[in-house]
Amino acid sequence: MPTPKSSDLKAYNYLQTILIANENIEAWAIQIRLFALKHRRKLLAATTGRLIEIKPGLFGGFDVVDIRWQDLIDIQIKVGIFGSDFYIKKHRNSDLAIGLGIDVLFFEGFNKEQAQKIYQI
Repeated sequence: MPTPKSSDLKAYNYLQTILIANENIEAWAIQIRLFALKHRRKLLAATTGRLIEIKPGLFGGFDVVDIRWQDLIDIQIKVGIFGSDFYIKKHRNSDLAIGLGIDVLFFEGFNKEQAQKIYQI
């Protein structure tokens, strides 16, 4: 797994602090600067138990979206000229007995090589 650049290190270090016991980072991808002109670059990571998106806040801190692998319905990747996009369908509730529904998430503009490693997992 590649070492993150210094500009991406804060998000990557934060990712390591939110891992649960026995959870490891399998692959990660950083958003390309072209796709993050109006916000700070996001980090997407595949761990042994979850898919995690980390969005740096404007004045510090992080917003985290995590999806357990068992909650995923479908993942599609679109590899473009400049970057890769993910389309993810997931169950709305983690406990399927409680309710039904599907959420669709869109993650745009990630490094192509890194994104393909996430998709392989």
